[in-house]
Amino acid sequence: MFLRFITKKIDCRSGKETGLFTLVHHELDNGTLYYHEEVEVRQSLRWLETRLPTPTRFKRNKKEPHRPRKGICWIRHEADEFVSHMWRIKSILENHDIYVEVLRSNNPGYVVYQDEFQIVALPYK
Repeated sequence: MFLRFITKKIDCRSGKETGLFTLVHHELDNGTLYYHEEVEVRQSLRWLETRLPTPTRFKRNKKEPHRPRKGICWIRHEADEFVSHMWRIKSILENHDIYVEVLRSNNPGYVVYQDEFQIVALPYK
């Protein structure tokens, strides 16, 4: 099973709901969080960003660089430490009435990238 932490805001690149990383960076830039929350969020982000590989593909065909990226990142549910940090960030955001939904799927789409912690999938039509 795969998990995706999303918000109601639509991402202009994928046309789907914005993911947690994009949202939390926006909130950090806006100064929404209390100082102690910001410290905790930045620690979790640093932990995630140093351990989570950067996907190398977000679309099916490398020969079409002009087409927008459509791939959506999903975390593997068995990546316990990664999921734990995502839940921690979600909880802090929700303390500020910023709702984060957790989607669960066994088959989120056509997989264009995968590693031991995550996949990037193109949603089925």
